[in-house]
Amino acid sequence: MGVVRAVIRPNSAESHQTGVASNPVPELVPLAPARRKRYVGLDESGNRMILFSFICLQALDALTTLLFLSHGIGEANPLIRVALAGAADPRLALAVAKVLAVALGTLAWRSGRTRLLRKMNLLFALCVAWNLVAAWVGHGAGAVG
Repeated sequence: MGVVRAVIRPNSAESHQTGVASNPVPELVPLAPARRKRYVGLDESGNRMILFSFICLQALDALTTLLFLSHGIGEANPLIRVALAGAADPRLALAVAKVLAVALGTLAWRSGRTRLLRKMNLLFALCVAWNLVAAWVGHGAGAVG
């Protein structure tokens, strides 16, 4: 139960007879329980699907990046390129970057920024398609040359 506040109401018997509240009577009225702040979209399955799609696209981006790196094609993203150059294992550097991306995506989802996630899903879907084309072209160039 919430906090109780005192409400002063006129004594109904006297106020009906005279029309004036001569002796107000305090009354304790329970307040509605305080609601915890809920994050937007936690209960809506469509919004969960946006986050799920984002996570799947991150995994696909990582896999297709590893695919074209195995064909000798360089990374175009300068931040990932630096991370790959500084790491002993490119898979570990890519995994750290993707964990950070999923953490940021989850933060955006929990704070109700689903429009941002939709735009990022479109961007990463295009990145996955680009990675597949780059791997296919790189594989074809390797087979010919």
